[in-house]
Amino acid sequence: MNPSYTVPALPSHPQGAAQSLPYRQYLTDLSTSLFSFVLPLLPTAEELATKEEVRGLIERLIKTIEPSSRLASFGSSCNSFGLRNSGARVSAFEAVA
Repeated sequence: MNPSYTVPALPSHPQGAAQSLPYRQYLTDLSTSLFSFVLPLLPTAEELATKEEVRGLIERLIKTIEPSSRLASFGSSCNSFGLRNSGARVSAFEAVA
């Protein structure tokens, strides 16, 4: 494990206002550690654009077979929970007349 991703040790429980500063520092250190761990895992804008471009290309291909169909992304592919290099989930729909 990379040392920059270590979680700070939890200080003892504060009994009064004078001891709340260690907790604030702990929360700041924990937030910093989490951000430094998670941010590199998130997809880049270029990766997101590429996934959308591929979805559009597949949708156009499907429309050559069934013109009323569409292809929609779902799950972490479209709700900001996806990680870098994660797959794209898509589903095809056919319009009902």
